[in-house]
Amino acid sequence: MTTVTVAGAPHTITLAVADNGGATASDAVVIAVNAANIPPTANAGPDQTITAASGQTTAQVTLDGRGSTDTDGTISSYVWKEGSTQLATGAQPTVTLATGTHTITLTVTAANGLTSSDTVVITVSKVTSTPQVTLSTLRTTVNVEVTH
Repeated sequence: MTTVTVAGAPHTITLAVADNGGATASDAVVIAVNAANIPPTANAGPDQTITAASGQTTAQVTLDGRGSTDTDGTISSYVWKEGSTQLATGAQPTVTLATGTHTITLTVTAANGLTSSDTVVITVSKVTSTPQVTLSTLRTTVNVEVTH
């Protein structure tokens, strides 16, 4: 048995045989080697810390999955979830998050159906109270000597 390794473009392999009586025959087969499907790589972006506006308990946060890639095709969908709750779709959506720490998962799906996931941690903080400073008017006594 002979093993032949081929890669890339289609190859035509021909088998030729001859028997002891001198009769011959041959047959050919075309072999195409397809590249393996490679899953995409999800990139949910860097962790973020956001401060809610004064008096607010929520903040607008822009998620960023534009660093996700698919080396052998295109990404057909971006889905952002916190736990089992879907928050948004798209590569760069803006969402409203309550104060606290949120672990958000981005799942990207390639056109070939393969998927990949990555997480990002978003911390939304409340504005800390600024100490109140009260300035009082200083009283100064000035003694003036008056002569007549």
